[in-house]
Amino acid sequence: MTRVLVEVTHPIRWATVRRIVAVEPGGYCHGPVPVYVQGRRVRFIDCGRRLPRDEQCPACRLIVTVQPAPTSEPGAPAATGSVSRRS
Repeated sequence: MTRVLVEVTHPIRWATVRRIVAVEPGGYCHGPVPVYVQGRRVRFIDCGRRLPRDEQCPACRLIVTVQPAPTSEPGAPAATGSVSRRS
């Protein structure tokens, strides 16, 4: 089972940034599937490339875990720049 850890941030209100933090590979396929061309078997491919998710072997199944990005100060407004006053 391949595990992917994704970190989600919202730098501005209308934008969402997703970043892959870690990938833990699942290993080799336990149930390769034959591919046929014109009635003849050509080769075997991983079941994760051919079968639906519920029929894949544990090594090919993909699990994605989403976590919010840590913030320095929760609830603090983001700095937008300097403000100058004209008199």
